[in-house]
Amino acid sequence: MLVLSCNQLGPQTLKEFKQQGELVVLTKNSPTTYYEDRDGSLAGMEYELAKSFGAYLGVKVTFKAIDDIQTLLQVLANGEADMAAAGITKTKNRTKRFLFGPEYQKISQQLVCHRKVKINSIDDLSQVKITVIKGSSHEDKLKEIAKTQKSKIPFKVVHDIFSEELLKDVEDKKVDCTISNSHIVNLHQRFFPNIRNRLQIGPEEKLAWALPKSKKFLQGEMEKWFKKIQKSGELRALIDKYYTYADDYDPYDVQIFKQRMKTRLPKYKNLFMAAAAKYDIPWKLLAAVSYQESHWNPWAKSPTGVRGLMMLTKYTAKRVGVKNRMNPKESIFGGALYLQKVLKRIPHHIRSPDRLWMALASYNIGYLHLRDARMLTVWKEKNSQIWHDVKKFLPNLGKKQYFKRLPHGYARGWEPVAYVQRIRNYYDLLEEANI
Repeated sequence: MLVLSCNQLGPQTLKEFKQQGELVVLTKNSPTTYYEDRDGSLAGMEYELAKSFGAYLGVKVTFKAIDDIQTLLQVLANGEADMAAAGITKTKNRTKRFLFGPEYQKISQQLVCHRKVKINSIDDLSQVKITVIKGSSHEDKLKEIAKTQKSKIPFKVVHDIFSEELLKDVEDKKVDCTISNSHIVNLHQRFFPNIRNRLQIGPEEKLAWALPKSKKFLQGEMEKWFKKIQKSGELRALIDKYYTYADDYDPYDVQIFKQRMKTRLPKYKNLFMAAAAKYDIPWKLLAAVSYQESHWNPWAKSPTGVRGLMMLTKYTAKRVGVKNRMNPKESIFGGALYLQKVLKRIPHHIRSPDRLWMALASYNIGYLHLRDARMLTVWKEKNSQIWHDVKKFLPNLGKKQYFKRLPHGYARGWEPVAYVQRIRNYYDLLEEANI
């Protein structure tokens, strides 16, 4: 019994911890924390931060993904991990149970409603139905507000769901409103054009890593390391990478697209035609993909580091031999080669044009996530060889009840559906233009 008790407690000093050589981190599978990107690599702000902290300590990092925040915190309280990096809000109740590292990101809780739902103040909350996640800080906040209000605030709590899914439900008018953290709302607003931030609920809050009470020695190292990355700019760069989306265009603006067909496309038309001929892809389709990716801007750069006319990642550029992603010729030929490679991975028994639409979805989200979606399509007894059926199930990659059963986990499955449709629209406009 004594041996078992010591093992449960784990290392009690920094020296013992480093001798053990492993940092066990609890997280959750989501776009703000830990997920598999389109190249099949692990990504996420919490993932990158925790890996960097492990390197600072000189130990390997082992991640355990737990999708329910209540379960995650209970596992941490039981001493089954060294820390939790999961976008955790530091609250009064939680500080009674855990130690916390430095606060690294400021957020606010926001009441998010469908654009047709009007709310002007806290007093109006009784007029709408609000849905939040059970055990979340959002449920706690609503209960706190309800104590100060004369009118009853009707709200529903749901299990086994993420904030992102509730935002999608608001977009689809399945619920009136939800409460979500500002950084999550900002990340998803470009995908859900019908959601609106109506109110800030309460004062600004802070995110921090949580530790069991027994890890005081680790808390001290965490404080030193956060000071280091704040001074070096590493923390700011990661926040910008995952949360800064400064798009200066409307993807649905047909007039702007037609204007750019005259002003921008002629500069690259011959390159699109040459690359398309080499890799057996319609040149106008290649041009449409490029417009969706960069709006034919060779200097385009996203916060996540994809660049150029075809917005290639570093990994993809290396795979297709592109040395300078900002070079129009290299980018176009590299993008065409990569699209050809993606097309070859789509099973040959899938006929065109479905094969092409699935290839474009794979270009956007990654082949392995597309394969997960096709698996879901089969589970639902639909045809996984038809894009019309597959696109219905792609959004389920962002729903906990589905992605936790899939080999490659969470993905923003609604994004490739919109991505493919926009490319098809641009392709049709190019065909109509007869250029």
